[in-house]
Amino acid sequence: SLSNNQIVDPDTTIKSINFDTEIIENCDYANGEFNAPCTAKYVFTSTLQFKIEPNIESPKNKIKMYLLVNGMYATNLFKTIILDNTEPYYDYYTITYALNLNHNDKVSIAIENNYSQPIELQEHVSNFTGYRIG
Repeated sequence: SLSNNQIVDPDTTIKSINFDTEIIENCDYANGEFNAPCTAKYVFTSTLQFKIEPNIESPKNKIKMYLLVNGMYATNLFKTIILDNTEPYYDYYTITYALNLNHNDKVSIAIENNYSQPIELQEHVSNFTGYRIG
């Protein structure tokens, strides 16, 4: 999980998220990445909650969440956020995905912020887990 809220600046580049608090034992996490301890099938789940301050001048915005294997795209999802008020907006993403991995493959979560200002990932909800299932 996240130990603190993280700010993601507006940019069109994909930024890895450093999940820096290990909750589950017997999994090899380093620098926010899941490192496969053996060749097998794994299932991953990640939830990101984020806070957006509205920008009425640019109401349509796209925020993408990625699941990466060895730094390469495995799957993603995105939302187009339409903000038409002045109150902060909270939303979340959840990905659940099964993968066949080789020993030492690295799985991580990343986000791309195409919004006109920073978004804030909320530490109390955001998490990333991986389990061997076969």
